[in-house]
Amino acid sequence: MLKPIVAASCLFVVSLPAQTTAVVPVEYETTEAPGLELIPFGFQRVRCTQYFDLAMLYGLKKFGKITEIAYRRDGHAYLLLTLTRASGNWQVRMANYFGDARNPATLYLPPGGQLNELTSVFNATVNWPALPSTLAPPEKFLVRFKLARPFTYLGLGLAIDHFSYASTGRSFGYAVDAVRKNLDAGKWSPYGVSCALSENRGYAIPSNPGNQRPLELVLFGGPQNSAAVGVLGGSNTKWGPLKLPFDLSPFGMTGCSVLASQDILLPTTTLSTGGAKLTFLIPKDPRLAGLRLFAQWMVIDATKKVPLRFSNGMDITLGTSIGNHGGPQAALLYGVGGVARSTRGFLAPGVALVTEFTQL
Repeated sequence: MLKPIVAASCLFVVSLPAQTTAVVPVEYETTEAPGLELIPFGFQRVRCTQYFDLAMLYGLKKFGKITEIAYRRDGHAYLLLTLTRASGNWQVRMANYFGDARNPATLYLPPGGQLNELTSVFNATVNWPALPSTLAPPEKFLVRFKLARPFTYLGLGLAIDHFSYASTGRSFGYAVDAVRKNLDAGKWSPYGVSCALSENRGYAIPSNPGNQRPLELVLFGGPQNSAAVGVLGGSNTKWGPLKLPFDLSPFGMTGCSVLASQDILLPTTTLSTGGAKLTFLIPKDPRLAGLRLFAQWMVIDATKKVPLRFSNGMDITLGTSIGNHGGPQAALLYGVGGVARSTRGFLAPGVALVTEFTQL
């Protein structure tokens, strides 16, 4: 009597569809992409729709059911740090999309279930994984969303909508791998050290002339609700008569240094999280293409005997592309902070988060 049951069980197991995975863009399946993104996972209040054109999705099976999507940390940012962020509710919706994926409307897609309408596939509290650096990019796909219900891909373009609106609007250095292929949107690298080493971390997101996505200077780990100044300069070797870096240890600021010429000073205030951000739209002026800048944060820290502290330096080179042209056939439509609840977002054409899809 057991033999037919066992045989039927084996037949059932054999008939189960095999899971497959595909990475988009496919050329970065085993290599690190040249960019990074803090949107959406670096924010607690954020909405972000990733649009992919059909041309980028040939690795997906038409009518296959997507059961999981995943992302990986950027392999070049903060190599000695493990990236972390606070847990919280997160929503993911998806849509089969027909339209220009690199230049979609700035109005977010509506909910529904039809073509160009968003279907809810994930809504849960996420305990975000720590993302260590292996110093051997690309990293593993550790940021994973197992969908509550499979999403059927129809062989068209695709929209993936992420949304979170927490009680506080904290931000984190939770950067994931991304690409802006063929669009030179600039580059940056940290230099020097912050004081103290684990605090006042400076981070930059470069841009290029005429890009709607601004140049951003971001501060993490600063003092809470305190005065801060973003510094922009044209040199990291001299500031007036001073040679840089200029060591401030003799003035009671052990381990601190002036790392950038203080040509432009931009005051702001840190949030209750100790974070701050300054943004700059780069004019569509070809003379700015490839311009090299140096940046640093200065903050007031009342807990210190000498209450002035400094971040690491940020070596920024503006991109040589003019405008938003180029890049993969993809786009991000996004908003952070209070704008996350708006019906419209800011458009960043030609940007793709490196995404792993699991399908049945």
